[in-house]
Amino acid sequence: MSVVVLAAASLLGGLLHPAPPPTTTQVYGEGDWRLTVIADTFTHQVRCTLENHNGRNPDITAVPGALAFRVGRGLDTSDAWYKIDNWPARPWRDMRAELIATGALAQSERLDNPSGGLVQIPLEALKTANTVTILPHRRTHLRVFVLAHVEELFNAARAFRCNFATQSQ
Repeated sequence: MSVVVLAAASLLGGLLHPAPPPTTTQVYGEGDWRLTVIADTFTHQVRCTLENHNGRNPDITAVPGALAFRVGRGLDTSDAWYKIDNWPARPWRDMRAELIATGALAQSERLDNPSGGLVQIPLEALKTANTVTILPHRRTHLRVFVLAHVEELFNAARAFRCNFATQSQ
C-alpha cells in the first residue's frame, strides 16, 4: 500500500510541477533607449519593444511603421506640427495616410482626444534623423526629442528578427 501511495505521490508531483515559462526576455540599452526582446521558446515568435525613457513614462515608443512621440497625455495633437533636424516644419496630419497604411494609427478609444497625446512619424522619415521637434498645439511649447543611439538599437532589433514595420508592441 505504501508503495502505491509513494508511486502516486511521485507521479502527481511530476505532473503538478510547474514548467518554466516558455519565454526568454532580454533587455538592451543605449543611452536612454531600451530594446526589450521577448522570445517564445515554444513557438519561436519574437515580440519587441523599443522605448526611450527620459522621464517616468516612455517619451518615444516604436509602433508598427513609426515612432510615437508622447507630448502630453491629455493633449490633443490633431493640429501638431513637427520638424526633423533642419527640414521645414510640416503638419502632422499630412502623414496620416502613410501612418494608416503602415498600421501605426490604431482606432482610439477616446472620442474627445483620439491622438492620445501622441505624434507618430513614419520610420522611413526618421532614418537619418538626429532630432525631432514638435509643436503639439499652438498654445504649447516646443518639445525636442533626441534620437541618438536609436539606429544602433534598430540594427540590434533586426538581428533579433524584430520588425517594427509589421508588429505592435
